[in-house]
Amino acid sequence: HSLIPTEVRKLVYSFVLGNGIKCPAMWHEYHTAGEDWFTSFMKRNQCLSLRKAEATSQARAAGFNYPVVHSYQDTLGGVFARHQYPPDRIINIDETSNQTVMAPETDVAIRGTKQVRQTTGAERGTNVSMICFGNAARGFIPPAYVFPLKNVNRKSMNNSIPGSIAFANGTGWFDGNIMVDVIEHVQKYVQSSKENPFLIIWDNFSAHLDYLVVKKAKEYGMELLTLPPHTSHELQPLDVSVFVALKKYIKAA
Repeated sequence: HSLIPTEVRKLVYSFVLGNGIKCPAMWHEYHTAGEDWFTSFMKRNQCLSLRKAEATSQARAAGFNYPVVHSYQDTLGGVFARHQYPPDRIINIDETSNQTVMAPETDVAIRGTKQVRQTTGAERGTNVSMICFGNAARGFIPPAYVFPLKNVNRKSMNNSIPGSIAFANGTGWFDGNIMVDVIEHVQKYVQSSKENPFLIIWDNFSAHLDYLVVKKAKEYGMELLTLPPHTSHELQPLDVSVFVALKKYIKAA
């Protein structure tokens, strides 16, 4: 028995179980049901399907709960009690990062092929950050990009959405100084004022809470509302529905 390769033993056990022959060795050795049993189980229960689990940190799992969300809804209700913002005067803002070299697609190859390659721009890419603006009234503002460079290469903005802006930062990510310019960018499109304020909803990323950013937003009459920590994966619409589709289109392009 010990001289038989593992894969061969699995095939034998699968055949035995598939023909209704009792074979306790399968359970004792692998501590799991056979493949045939699992296949039959899935066929009997059509309501079940195989799903790839999304990696969720313990902080997110613990942070997203009823008291936290209920408290946020109370805060949001207080904001609307002070001022009834129409949908076009509310905007969600969120950042995302995209690789300049996307992961290769899955290919069909002859069984036994040792290596399958796909040509890309490079083996590894760099991150280009993007901040998006959108609301429930189908309104959007041209995005802002951060390139991991010392100076912005204008060729990088070829074919971008008209009105988009770009910044250079060694980390390839947003910081407080860049976010001040982002607020200026938003103001150019929304024309917020004390008489006609504007509501921004975003997460509690440190650059969003920078003193100069908050000060600049208040000067324009903008009201800032931050999502509770570790809840943007459920409460931020851009995170929930937009970025997944966006990255699929980027990968296809």
